[in-house]
Amino acid sequence: MKILHLISGGDSGGAKTHMFTLLDEQCSLADVTVACLMKGVFWRELQERTVKSVLFEQKHRFDISVCGKIADYIKSEKIDIVNVHGARANFVAALMKHRVSVPIVTTVHSDYLLDFDTPVKKLVFGGLNRLALRRIDYRIGVSDAFRDMLIERGFAPNTTYAVYNGINFTEAVPHTLTREEFAEKYGVAFEDGCVYIGIAARFDYVKGVDVFLDAAAKVLAEEKNVRFVIAGEGALEDELKEKAKSLGISERVHFIGFVSPIWDFLNFVDVNVLTSRCESFPYALLEGAKCRKATLASAVGGIPTLIRNGTTGLLFENEDADGCAACMLKYVRSSELRSSCADALYEKARAEFSNLALAKKYIENYSSIIGQYRRDKKYDVILSGYYGFDNYGDELILQTLIAAYRKAKPDIQLLVLSHDPKNTRLCCRTDSCGRFCINKIRKAMKKSKMYVNGGGTLLTDVTSKRSLRYYAFMLGMAKKCKLKTMLLANGIGPFNSESSKKTAMKALRGVDLITLRDEGTYEMITRVLPENEAVLTADLALISPYVLTDDETDDTAGDYFLVSVREWSGNAPGFEKTVADCCERICEKYSLRALLLPMQPQKDTEISLRIADMMKCGADVSRSHDSISSRARLIAGARFVLSMRLHPLICAAMNSLPAIALTYDDKVTNFMKEQSAGVIIGADTVTEKALLPEMEKAASGADAKSAEFTERMERVRKSSWNNIELSLDLLDR
Repeated sequence: MKILHLISGGDSGGAKTHMFTLLDEQCSLADVTVACLMKGVFWRELQERTVKSVLFEQKHRFDISVCGKIADYIKSEKIDIVNVHGARANFVAALMKHRVSVPIVTTVHSDYLLDFDTPVKKLVFGGLNRLALRRIDYRIGVSDAFRDMLIERGFAPNTTYAVYNGINFTEAVPHTLTREEFAEKYGVAFEDGCVYIGIAARFDYVKGVDVFLDAAAKVLAEEKNVRFVIAGEGALEDELKEKAKSLGISERVHFIGFVSPIWDFLNFVDVNVLTSRCESFPYALLEGAKCRKATLASAVGGIPTLIRNGTTGLLFENEDADGCAACMLKYVRSSELRSSCADALYEKARAEFSNLALAKKYIENYSSIIGQYRRDKKYDVILSGYYGFDNYGDELILQTLIAAYRKAKPDIQLLVLSHDPKNTRLCCRTDSCGRFCINKIRKAMKKSKMYVNGGGTLLTDVTSKRSLRYYAFMLGMAKKCKLKTMLLANGIGPFNSESSKKTAMKALRGVDLITLRDEGTYEMITRVLPENEAVLTADLALISPYVLTDDETDDTAGDYFLVSVREWSGNAPGFEKTVADCCERICEKYSLRALLLPMQPQKDTEISLRIADMMKCGADVSRSHDSISSRARLIAGARFVLSMRLHPLICAAMNSLPAIALTYDDKVTNFMKEQSAGVIIGADTVTEKALLPEMEKAASGADAKSAEFTERMERVRKSSWNNIELSLDLLDR
């Protein structure tokens, strides 16, 4: 692979560090050339390295005559991909793009809205950079958080990638000064037993040095044997020094200016601090890790990826000086905590964030980008389902399906039809289109290979006839656009009318492949549509990361039971009172908490609150829109599950938990019967006499699952993977 990096040549901050760290290893993996636009600090240091370099010197920032020269060079050298860095290079690349037939990708090293510090520069240079970023087809953010930032601002997820900064852990840390020598050189009072807390940062608003000072004042109000060391320079220097004076802490705070090499500073301090209001994945973290320094940082950007609170460091909320001070005090008062966090941070950083890992991730991204650039179809698969309605079960299916596709075929290109495409783009990191934007969908279909109804029960009129007509229409449009079509792990029916059934069967004729999640539906389809290719598999949710691992458990696991109910016109008279009374009896008898979890908040919250209000002992009702993984952990950590909704019952089965189904739909009944997953009680006939004994068995452990059940669920889980294999086989036919 022949790679051309294009950078201004004057970079001196994080982009320079990132590039040199990357080049240390990337040059051994590919044919790499670095092009610069000026003879600045980056260009001069580049000449000291064994890296191929070329200069396309601009006469001034807006000299676009270099565009043709760079394009000619790309063609003559047969470059495979161009990676640009920084606003100046972005501008040149955006103007040059139409002259070359290779993909151009830009690495986004910082929040481009905060890159320039004066109104004029923000307007001119910042505005041009924003336009350039839109024109360049591919982007790499230097953390998942930065990738998410780009997606949230409207960049297509399928053309947006992520890497994490890396550092060379094989070379020893160069210690040029002892702690005593450092203190003497920079005028810091050196005291045995004193804890030195340091921050190295530019003096601008984004870096939050003012938050550091506020926290320092709070710490010094409680502990005197602490000194604070601030390395850096910038426009806010006088303002920050004045702030230290006004807080009355100047005697214990040392402004020491710019420090080079940074290793001298890190060797001196006991605690390395980052108080940034916005970050990607700063090198200060990795440099501190390499020096085995206890670290505390604001939980912004990609920082929490490396800093796990209480394990590899301490985190506080953005701009929270009180939280920052509390973390500082923990470190000041415990040398053991400083040592354990420092060692854990070093081991995690060395294993996951080396310069070799960075270089390999870039090459992986380049391969994906080149493949995408050369492909004849924009999308492999269009996914359609009940997505974007904040229904836990359907969102779980979607995220599971996307993860499974990407695991089996990493470069697969997906488009999701969603009720809330913006949220789907961000949560799933894949392209999404409004499910009723018919013209956009038709255009996308002409650029796609396959249409998939992904999971759930879509062809039914129980929800509404309108829903049935929608999915039938979409299947028909996909067939007219000559896409391969598939129903993946679907249920079909029931139908309230014969005309609805005819609509569904007509839509299914000619579908290339149908995989079904229950035996009843499979028998119906093979009988009514014998010419269709149909396969019995299992619910797609069974391959999701459901099982709670040891490191995900906490002290509350098992001290509550989970209840999931929904509004349904067929619920038995007194349904809510029955459930409330039974839950209250269990809470009192077994000292458990009841947790009511609305699986589709807009539909399930009100009935959950009513049941909780009926309980004298009270109950917890989750009202937050938790992530899919956090809701899965809530279910998996329960003593047992009582549910009308299907997916809490699946989660209970995968974790071998006792489960009681209050059935209202064939899909729930079929799953419980086919997998022998627990007790079945009709929601339309439930009574306290029938429900309470089953809840007591589950709470007492008398209804515990056997090892045989666990093994069988694992076999079913493997069977569910067959959906993905069959789908990809159809795609490749």
